[in-house]
Amino acid sequence: MVVVTKSEILFLKNKSNDYITYYLCEYINCINDNRNILYITYNYSKKVLLSKFNSLDKENIIVVDNPAANFDNIEHLIIEKVPRYVFVDYFNLTKTRKYFYVNNMKLKDLKSKVEEYESKYNVVFIIVINDRNGDEEK
Repeated sequence: MVVVTKSEILFLKNKSNDYITYYLCEYINCINDNRNILYITYNYSKKVLLSKFNSLDKENIIVVDNPAANFDNIEHLIIEKVPRYVFVDYFNLTKTRKYFYVNNMKLKDLKSKVEEYESKYNVVFIIVINDRNGDEEK
C-alpha cells in the first residue's frame, strides 16, 4: 500500500491527449487505502473520462469536470466532498517576462493556496501543470 503524505505540483509536457490522465491514473492506482479522492478534470467531460479510464470509476473517486477556472472555487468542493486527496488534471502554464501563471493565478500564489488547504483541511494535492510552451505545431 502506498500512502501519499505530501502535496505535489508536477510539471509535465503533454505528449498526447491522454498522457497526463494516464499518469494520474497510475498515481491513483498506487493509493489503495480507500480514502476519498477528488479528481478535478479540465481536460475531459466526466462521461468521457470514466469511459476511457476504468480506474477512475470507483466508489471512492469523485470526478468533477469543468469546474470554474478560479482555484478558490475548489475549496467548496473540499468542504462538500471531504476528500483525502485532490487530483487536478490539469492546469496550463503561461509565462510573462516576470511571472508564471496558472489559470490567471501566479504560480507562487497557487502554491500558497495548496499549502493553506492542505493544512486547513488535511488534504493532499497532486496537481499537474502542463507546460505547452513550444508544443504547438502549426
